[in-house]
Amino acid sequence: HLLPKAVRWDVQYEILKEEISEETSTWGGDVFISSENFELLDEPSIQKLLRLFPNYSFKILFFYRSWTPLIYSSWQESVKHGSVETYSEYALNHIAFPQDSVVLNFRLPIERWARAVGYDRIAIASYETVVATEDISAFALKWLGVNRQTDLASGVYNKSLDHFSAETVRVLNELALKDGFTPGLGILRSYTGTVNKVNGPPYKKVLAELMRPYVVSTPNLGASVVASNFFSEFLAQYSNIMIDCPKTRENNHNVTKFELSVVTQRYLQDSLARMAITDLWHRISLSLISKCESHKTV
Repeated sequence: HLLPKAVRWDVQYEILKEEISEETSTWGGDVFISSENFELLDEPSIQKLLRLFPNYSFKILFFYRSWTPLIYSSWQESVKHGSVETYSEYALNHIAFPQDSVVLNFRLPIERWARAVGYDRIAIASYETVVATEDISAFALKWLGVNRQTDLASGVYNKSLDHFSAETVRVLNELALKDGFTPGLGILRSYTGTVNKVNGPPYKKVLAELMRPYVVSTPNLGASVVASNFFSEFLAQYSNIMIDCPKTRENNHNVTKFELSVVTQRYLQDSLARMAITDLWHRISLSLISKCESHKTV
């Protein structure tokens, strides 16, 4: 994800520009780049990205998703990066105003990229439709016309947290903020390192048992009137650049097979749960302080 980060915030942009220029000057083939964060780029950032590849023409493949797994996945990503919002708060904030949502309104990034490269350079496909039948990287390369074996490993990257861990990390983010820390990936990494420590306290197992009675299934957001109206308009508007099976994607937004779960915050009324999380945070905070001190002495 370094590319979108570089063009959005000028993080090592010039260095990256030189490296890309050097590498592509000796490479006669196509360049395949992929990141979910490309959809967050504003128009000036898109232009900066295009300038990194001055001798190339762009083809854009955009995957849209069913709202039910999309909201869940997006919420988890926000928690991994330091958010303290519950799933319910996150979902409500987006589905209440879907036209303004950077998560749910796929038109926003599509239109920005269309203004930069033209609609004729863009194709749209349903993520759920594609992954139900083939590897998503293979699908993308086939669409690009790359008919050869590649060394791209198939599989799942950036795996989802189980619902117990997602809620634990969310609460740890709250405790971090309360104690003056800046929550982010460091909290997630510290949590993972602590609960996976050999012969360490069984925090993950204990918290899972304490949270289990408070697990609920997420609602099928695709079945809502809001989603039905949005997808009806979306599919009609971009029908000429859709490249997956029309019959399959007609009902793709209303997928009921997803069995996604979250932990309601009522478990925090349990003194044992509060005690376990507080003790876990104490260990993690000591680890974070130790790392800060070691950086200061280097």
